Amino acid sequence: NNTVLSMHADHAGNLWLGLDKGIDRVEMAAPIRWHTDLTGQLGSVYSAVLFEKNLFVGTNQGVFLRPFFGENTDNFKLIPGTQGQVWQLQSFGGQLICGHNDGTFLIKNKTVTRISPITGGWATVEISGAPDKLLQGTYGGLVVFEKKSRGLGSNWAFSHRVEGFDKPVKELAFDGAGNLWICHPNAGLWAVKLGADFKKITEIRPISGLPTDFKVSLSRAGGQLLARAGGHFF
Repeated sequence: NNTVLSMHADHAGNLWLGLDKGIDRVEMAAPIRWHTDLTGQLGSVYSAVLFEKNLFVGTNQGVFLRPFFGENTDNFKLIPGTQGQVWQLQSFGGQLICGHNDGTFLIKNKTVTRISPITGGWATVEISGAPDKLLQGTYGGLVVFEKKSRGLGSNWAFSHRVEGFDKPVKELAFDGAGNLWICHPNAGLWAVKLGADFKKITEIRPISGLPTDFKVSLSRAGGQLLARAGGHFF
């Protein structure tokens, strides 16, 4: 509980507290900083990334940022134009991409530009062997982004939808052999092969035998791609 009756600092820099009910250990040297949002301004956090010395946080209220180094690191500010549900923030090729309920945005110099009107930019990944292309899972299937030259530079831009799968894709990942694995938010896992031009799916196989098709997720550990379903990893 909150009543501290005694304290002791150990040789590892931890602080031990004797409470009215139980004992707590405070890791004073832990490299973790907490931000307490008492006002509820930020909302629920879904993604975060360090980019150009700023901390960007994607929530169900929009994209917020604050300086990560120096003073005033507690003041989050909303980036105008990002209001709403944010699913993913990630840097690709030195540019910050925001997957959003309302589409996909490029965040540059603390301003946003919509690069795709396809709703639900759930997850975006690099395509192995194609450094100028990205693959994204959305509310209505898969889409491809391409880095296109404009003026003095080049920016990510929407290229096309991938034909052959129009179901929601919440997670996706390539395995070591170049096969694509995609997760529906509540209806299972598929193994997929894309055509050489990334314009259509040439092979798709639903994965059977999982303990559940609900909320299957993908992750990596030890260089291997894992699927989690019903509390088990495969």
